[in-house]
Amino acid sequence: MLCVNDTKPNKLNQEQIFALRVLGNHVAKLLDLRITRKQSDEKTRKIESQNEVLKKMLSIIAHDIRGPIGSLKTFFEMSKADLLEAETKEKLVNMSITQIDNTLGLLNNLVDWGNIQISRESSILEKVCIKGLVFEEINSIQLGAAIKNNQLVNLVSESLELNFDANMLKFIIRNLLTNANKYTKNGTITVYSDTNDPFEKIIVHDTGVGMSAANIEVLLQKDSIISTAGTSNEKGSGLGFKLIKDFMEKIGGWIDIKSSVGKGTSVILYFPRF
Repeated sequence: MLCVNDTKPNKLNQEQIFALRVLGNHVAKLLDLRITRKQSDEKTRKIESQNEVLKKMLSIIAHDIRGPIGSLKTFFEMSKADLLEAETKEKLVNMSITQIDNTLGLLNNLVDWGNIQISRESSILEKVCIKGLVFEEINSIQLGAAIKNNQLVNLVSESLELNFDANMLKFIIRNLLTNANKYTKNGTITVYSDTNDPFEKIIVHDTGVGMSAANIEVLLQKDSIISTAGTSNEKGSGLGFKLIKDFMEKIGGWIDIKSSVGKGTSVILYFPRF
């Protein structure tokens, strides 16, 4: 609204009315310009956010698929070189089929996750049986674990349920299992749960190479992305763990790490009770 005040009642002449109309039109155009600029800024921010999600999505796909495809490649190379006994070969063939199915499922989950992030829709919350979900993700890395002679154990409580985005939770557990397998050889990877009011805890423990206190401190920093080679010189982007931190922070939880060099690692997830 444009107002012109005077100290006493009066009448405007035609020149004054014309001047006010010109001024009013000018103000209206300035307001329209401000609105247009604000809308343009919002569109720019949205495009930048979508581009960032697309970059993350591509990195996640590369990170999560590299492991399974690498395991399959190793199996085929060992099979071609006739380094496997018939019984072992048949067992790994069956695991490979399961691995391919799980990898396809992973791609679908990631595409769904990416679409949600790009469209900024709310996460789909549902009651999730954690023990069953952990079994699914353990099956997804069975081949990689078998190649490195690692045992996978699920000790999560049968009664533990979380009201959570299932795809997001699968991504978190899968990445932690993959990382544990990456840094463990001839060992054991165990997933178990615990209660620490007002949080539920899920712990992924391995008997692998462990890490120093300095590396833990860097890894837990908000925006840090680091990656070191695994026991079989596996590579990684380090983005997976950063996204886990982002996800946990988004739901009001957090992540902690207990480890020492040569004595394995425990990654603890704290989930708030909703």
